[in-house]
Amino acid sequence: MKIAFIDANPAQTYDAETPLHVPMSGSEAAMCHLASAVAARGHAVSLLTGREDARMARGVRCSGLASAMSELASYDVLVVLSSQVALDAIRAAAGREVPLVVWEQSMVTPATTERFYRSGRARFDAVAFVSNWQREQRLADFGVERERTAVLGNAIGPRFERLFAPGESVLARKVRPFELIFTSSPPKGLRFLVKVFPRLRRLRPDAMIAVYSSLSAGPANSVFRDADWQEVYDACRNTPGMNYSAWIEPARLVDALVRALALYYPNTEAETSSICTMEAMAAGCVIVVPALGALPETLAGYGSRVAIRKPPEEGRFNVMGSLNIGEFAEAGARVLRVAETRGDELDAHLRRQVDYVNARYVWSQRAVEWEEALARWFGSSAPGAAPPDRKPAISSTA
Repeated sequence: MKIAFIDANPAQTYDAETPLHVPMSGSEAAMCHLASAVAARGHAVSLLTGREDARMARGVRCSGLASAMSELASYDVLVVLSSQVALDAIRAAAGREVPLVVWEQSMVTPATTERFYRSGRARFDAVAFVSNWQREQRLADFGVERERTAVLGNAIGPRFERLFAPGESVLARKVRPFELIFTSSPPKGLRFLVKVFPRLRRLRPDAMIAVYSSLSAGPANSVFRDADWQEVYDACRNTPGMNYSAWIEPARLVDALVRALALYYPNTEAETSSICTMEAMAAGCVIVVPALGALPETLAGYGSRVAIRKPPEEGRFNVMGSLNIGEFAEAGARVLRVAETRGDELDAHLRRQVDYVNARYVWSQRAVEWEEALARWFGSSAPGAAPPDRKPAISSTA
């Protein structure tokens, strides 16, 4: 098949190789890795973004959406990344005969959903969600029949695959004394981390955490700005035991995660998937997260989940839920104790976790799942196959 993966944000100028060398937001990196994995299975794949030039990267033709609008009708399938931007224009350029799939990575507000989806202004034929939790939350919002949806999850970047030899001890690769790590964007828990880490240090005065977090990986037109977080960044730098370094290149991030004992991730946003959690699992980290959103689903029984308490009680920090500072501090201290006193047991657990991720959370597997979903929705998935007769679009012109 001839497939185009589309990021309609004109400020996004990446190509399929970018996430191998430069820090990127998870959704955009996921599109790059998926496009390459689908191309590796023999399909003709394009990645259309806001770039101006055209080049081949990892088997994918990468070019600008603006210059490719006249070619959209020639594709068998269009996959548009969680965006309300330009959906009408994309549908108009492609015509009614080209299937359009929305790959929904985000949680948007009901008002936005009503405006762009249920109103019928956007024209799409199927929706791919990234977790069962997200689909159950969003299915009614989209007004989509369940059979026109699928859960097609995220996966780890290629650099995170097979970091440990078969049978190798995971715990042996962790730096001593043990350290924690935080690797997500500031809105996903950094402010809470600054509050909870001093409490953890009361329980474990030797606790250390490496923090890699900034907003520089986002697009130029993002509403989030590093300037709005300087106070939090300064607090990280000034908190004993916290080593703040902002973003680092992907190869160094892999090394940092392999050396860290645990991803200490007090995210108070309801994530739809969490690629940073998957990659920390692949690096053999114990995962300490709130039991919020799709995080328990992503963990698949591994890691440590701290309860979210609603409604918030006095003295408890609340963002989209209520996460108890003392309980999250104790969860971090408990991980350190287990590593020190029950190392063999923990090592076996982490070995199973690493093997699970390498079997389930890889883009080669996700490419197969996408083929199956496209075949289920629209017909044959054979490379180069002519697009079959397809079902009517979910949203039709009034």
